[in-house]
Amino acid sequence: MDPKKKHPLKYKLKLIVNQHRIGTKPYILNTLGNLCQGFLSELKDVPKNEKINILIVPNSKEDEKVKIFSPSETIPIQIFVQDLIMKTLLGFISTLEGIPDDLENSETKIMIEPK
Repeated sequence: MDPKKKHPLKYKLKLIVNQHRIGTKPYILNTLGNLCQGFLSELKDVPKNEKINILIVPNSKEDEKVKIFSPSETIPIQIFVQDLIMKTLLGFISTLEGIPDDLENSETKIMIEPK
């Protein structure tokens, strides 16, 4: 790949931590998008071709740590799946610049839609 060419975005994706949008490089956004799509593709009832929101609030009730929803519906997620999604995504996000050290006490929102 020519280093002068921009890395094309695969997704329209926004990362928001504590109501602050986190800007990052396209390949990081693509990797985060791929992680999200990997989880979403394995869940039932996830609408296709809609904007999907993933809300992660680690210090909330056990069954409300991860919420996945679209404009048309909320997707039910078992507790162990919420834990898997939360730990994987927060582990990745925690390495980025501009992310608070206390992600366990933060609200993280990922908004993703196909391009």
